[in-house]
Amino acid sequence: KITSVKGAGPADGVLSSGQNLLLGQFTFEGLTKKIGGTVKLTEVIFTVLKSNDVAVTNWKLLIPGTGAQMDCFVSGNTVSCPQIPDSIGTLTNPATTLQLQGTVLVSQGAQNAYLQVTIQNAGSISSAGDVRWSDGVNEFTWVPLSTPVATSTRFH
Repeated sequence: KITSVKGAGPADGVLSSGQNLLLGQFTFEGLTKKIGGTVKLTEVIFTVLKSNDVAVTNWKLLIPGTGAQMDCFVSGNTVSCPQIPDSIGTLTNPATTLQLQGTVLVSQGAQNAYLQVTIQNAGSISSAGDVRWSDGVNEFTWVPLSTPVATSTRFH
C-alpha cells in the first residue's frame, strides 16, 4: 500500500519565467507484504493554484537524475499524468521522489504572482482520488491518507 505522500522541498520558492523549471516535488513511500511485490503509481493528478498572470506549459513528471520522464496533460487547473511507466512509477525503498516540471511565463509587471501544486484528493474505497496505483495484482484509485494529500513549494 502507499503509506506516505509528502511535498518535498522548501515551503517557499522564487517564481520566475523559464523552461524545465521545478514546479513541485513529492516523495512517495509504499509497503508490500508480498515477497518480490511492488507498489507502482499508475496515475497522479495535480491541482494547480496560480495567479492569472502565470502561464505554464510543457508539464512533465520525472525522477531527478535518471532521465526517466513523461508528458502530462492540462485541463483547467488540473494536471494529469496518466499511464505512468514503470521507470517512473515503481516505488523504491525507502522512498521515491518525483518532480513536476514545466515552462513558466510570468507576465511582465505582474504583482503578487504565485504558483503552487497540490495532490488534493485522497479518495476512498467508494470514490476515486488523485493517486492511482497498483500492487502488481490489483488497481487502486485511492490512498489511506488525509486530504489534501501533499502540497508543493509555493513559488512567488
